Amino acid sequence: MAKESMKAREVKRRRMVEQYAAKRAELKEAGDYVALQKLPRNSSKVRLHNRCNLSGRPKGYMRQFGLSRINFREMALNGLIPGIKPFKAISRKLIRETPNCRMYPFGLPVSWQRL
Repeated sequence: MAKESMKAREVKRRRMVEQYAAKRAELKEAGDYVALQKLPRNSSKVRLHNRCNLSGRPKGYMRQFGLSRINFREMALNGLIPGIKPFKAISRKLIRETPNCRMYPFGLPVSWQRL
């Protein structure tokens, strides 16, 4: 879980980007880069960082679902994401055909099939 302060900071940045989006576009179009530099730094879209909607995890983010890979896997295994199911036939076949099972001490990662 990410710290609550990090989540709040990201929400604040998103709000600021939305607030200054029109003004930034107007200044860029006019070519007024001096005035653009006087705007708050967090009003730039580049400073946003994708975070998981549930846990706030910044790494392993799946843009299509808005979740981290860990939360995505848990929800998919429990059937909470419509259209996603574990594709177990391939993973069973790969386990049988894998010559070096020490590469995957906890089993192969579950591969996913989109319906």
